[in-house]
Order: sequence, then structure tokens, then C-alpha cells
Amino acid sequence: MGTQSIDKYRTISTNQLVRAIVEAKSSSERFCFIFGSGASASSNIPTGGELERRWMAEMEENPGLGEIRAVAEGLREEGHLEYDFKEIEEAWQNAKASGDFLSSKYYFDIYKLRFFPNHRNGYHYLERIMANAKPSFGYHPLEKAIALIPESPNPYKHCGVAWKKGDMEKALAYLTKAIKLDPEYEEAYRERADAFRRIGEEIKAAADDKAADDMSAG
Repeated sequence: MGTQSIDKYRTISTNQLVRAIVEAKSSSERFCFIFGSGASASSNIPTGGELERRWMAEMEENPGLGEIRAVAEGLREEGHLEYDFKEIEEAWQNAKASGDFLSSKYYFDIYKLRFFPNHRNGYHYLERIMANAKPSFGYHPLEKAIALIPESPNPYKHCGVAWKKGDMEKALAYLTKAIKLDPEYEEAYRERADAFRRIGEEIKAAADDKAADDMSAG
């Protein structure tokens, strides 16, 4: 088959995609779903490039890039950063001048620096900016596929996290299903605790947090 023919048939319907996944699953094939900037942007979620610009601007304002530079030097010496901060800083200055985004290769280093020393703050930061977003069509094939592949808890957890951006009742249903399939799924408990907390169910949230903490300690 020539290149033009391959390109012509790269676009398929949701039903075709789901059928292919379900049939492959019966042969024990595994899949990784990657939602890129298209699914995020159409859900009003900032892209990685937008977050890089935002975080660099925030660090520049407070505590200032001089202090960040010192932190970066220590983290790089300990092997926690991939790139020299001088390179990132130069790319940032060029991006500001041109209006372009920084290279995506700097994303994780910038994240580590922005939320140093408590990277859990980064997790909560991302949760807050996604709180009012609603899952776009990009999440639909995954949701449809897991309805036909019911034995794995992972897709249910991922759908639960996605629906926290738009429908908390649906998010709780998915996360509860993930926990039912795997009662030792620590991450699903933590995600459900967050969902409960968002709707004011503090007692239920605390119970899920404790369950997750017990699993982590055990």
C-alpha cells in the first residue's frame, strides 16, 4: 500500500476505533491512550506550551530567576533536572521576544522548578485549572471502549479523572468502579477523595484518603 493510501485511511470513526481495540484486547494486546494538546485545548485546558510560559512568568515574578537559578543548580547536580537552567532561561528570553512557546523538552524541568520543594502543589495546581473544563470528544473513544472492556480498573480511573472536569457524579461512578475492580488501587482512592471533597463530602473524602495512606504505608 502506497503512502497516499495509508494517509487516506488514517482517519477512522469512533466505532471503528473501539471495535479494533476490543478485538485486539481479546488477543491480550495492551494499549496506551495519549491525549495531546488537541483534546486539552478543545476542553479549555492549557497546553503544555502555555503552562511553560505561565510558570516561567510566575517564577520570574516571584521569587525571581536569580533564586530559581540557584535552586536549579542544586537540583541538576543531584540529577533531578535534565537541562542546564541557563539554557532554559535563554530559551525563555527568546520566547518572550518572539511570542513563541518554549520547547516541550523543558516542560518537566520547568514543572520541577516551579513547584519546588513540594511537587504535590503542582498536582493541585493542575487540578484547579482543569476544574471548570469539560471533556471534549477526544475522551469519547476511551469512555466507549471501557464499556466493552470491563475487567481492567485503569481505564475507569482515567475516565473518572477526566470527568472531574465536567461531571462529578459521573467521575465518582467511574472511580468507584475502578476501586470495585481493584480494592487496592491507591491512586483511585486518592482521586475519589478529591472528587468527594469538591462536592463537600469531607467525611467520605477523609475515609478515602485514609485508605490510600494505609496502602502507601503498608
